[in-house]
Amino acid sequence: MDSIGIISLTVSCAHITKRLFDIAERYQTANQTLKNMIIECEVLQISLQKFEGMRITGHPERLEAGGDLQRGLECALNACAVTFFALGEDIRALDVTPIPASGPSRWRVSLGYTAKFKSLWKEKTMTMLLGQLRGQHTAIQSLLHACTL
Repeated sequence: MDSIGIISLTVSCAHITKRLFDIAERYQTANQTLKNMIIECEVLQISLQKFEGMRITGHPERLEAGGDLQRGLECALNACAVTFFALGEDIRALDVTPIPASGPSRWRVSLGYTAKFKSLWKEKTMTMLLGQLRGQHTAIQSLLHACTL
């Protein structure tokens, strides 16, 4: 994956992080899965930035075309792109209509019954995507560590 692809992936990660944060911030009933996804996306974004920096100034010789590390990173980055795409689609699919909340923090909203059902129905998918994000983070971090050895 070239620099433009990595930057595009980093921007995609930042965009998904922002959308997840907006959902969690807007809804009082946002569950821990969404909050964990935000954390994993932020860490992945840092890892992607670190990888791009390494390609430019760090150890470009370690990432030569056809090398084991280069192939492993390509695989991890492609899997990351697929995971971000799936997560983006599921976030769009939530399509939740907020109901104003009562009390002192009226800027927050509460999920209606239909939205709660959609959220519960998607919980298994979101938990699976969270596991994929964690796996991508672990893979990229391990490969970055191997590049510095």
